[in-house]
Amino acid sequence: MKKITFILSITLLTACGGKKTETSATENAQPNKEAASSSSEGSVSNSEASEPQEKMNCGSSRIQVIWDDPDQSGTNIRNSPGGKVIAKINPSDFPDGCMLEIVEASNGWFRIQGTLHGPENDINLPNNEGWIHGSVITTGTRNYGGQRINLLDTPNTGKSVGSINSEAYSLRILDLCGTWVKISYNGMTGWVSSDWLCGSPWTSCS
Repeated sequence: MKKITFILSITLLTACGGKKTETSATENAQPNKEAASSSSEGSVSNSEASEPQEKMNCGSSRIQVIWDDPDQSGTNIRNSPGGKVIAKINPSDFPDGCMLEIVEASNGWFRIQGTLHGPENDINLPNNEGWIHGSVITTGTRNYGGQRINLLDTPNTGKSVGSINSEAYSLRILDLCGTWVKISYNGMTGWVSSDWLCGSPWTSCS
């Protein structure tokens, strides 16, 4: 009888020990699973972090444009997009138009850098820069020989979404990407190289 009891005790101890070992193995494996999950999330974060790099790859912009505001009360220049007014372009100062340079785009606003140029006088901005809304600036094309200018869906290597086949004026500017400009004209919207644009209201850009 004692022998039978001893055998049963050994069997139970062995079974319990095996179960404990399996449980420990499972618990030890769990942190590895969490580590793998954390590593996966890290990969997603790295991927998302790289997306803004595309905008950075545009490079710097410096595009000449034309001040084109039909409001005779003038155009406000601000210290930031929608910010404090720091200057004003008055029609009396530039009765024959005004040319300026934009270097950055932000949600429909454009940062001006340098001087406001008129045919007879120039005006300096405070600290030589300010922001102007895109609704009051335009540009023209320089395809004076009737060349075809393709509008692309993305800068540089995009697909054609339309074309401008003759000299055009009053192209609205929507965005900048280095030497590429997103414009709206005659119901079309797309990107065009600044080499094809003329931002002078008085002369051609040949």
